Amino acid sequence: MTLYAANAAANAAANAAANASAIEQTPHQVSEAALGNRVAPRWEPLRVLLVEDSAIIREHLIEAIATSPRIKVVGYEETESGAVEKLQRDECDVIILDLGLAEGNGSQVLKSARSDIAYCPVVVVFTNYSNPAQRRKMMKLGADYFLSKSEDFERLRLIMKGLAAPQGEED
Repeated sequence: MTLYAANAAANAAANAAANASAIEQTPHQVSEAALGNRVAPRWEPLRVLLVEDSAIIREHLIEAIATSPRIKVVGYEETESGAVEKLQRDECDVIILDLGLAEGNGSQVLKSARSDIAYCPVVVVFTNYSNPAQRRKMMKLGADYFLSKSEDFERLRLIMKGLAAPQGEED
């Protein structure tokens, strides 16, 4: 087995273990373990910006995460430039970010979110490009989560529910 194949196998096993572990945890444990309470306990809804160019995926995301009155999707953008402008103009608490956009790419949006705005939203990369190298790159750029569209809809729902729950309380 080559070193690359060994690393790929180890990353795949680590991702599978992380996904299984997160699904078994309560939403509150997921948010505490992953972010150390960067999103302050709150009573107002968690403001979520979707950066996704597929209308079908956006609809599924809204159905999956906006089931609680504690989560509010405040908008969506389909392009890199639109997302960067929106982030500079309006604050949000969480960005759900696709990497492949209609114009530009999500990695540039992530770079902007980590360097060009005065606040620090949670960034959830939610992509079809979920290989280990891409995961390492996005985490190095400052993503808080890296999820696969084909495997992690339930994990995304649990993460969002955990982030939105007031401390010590679950829906």
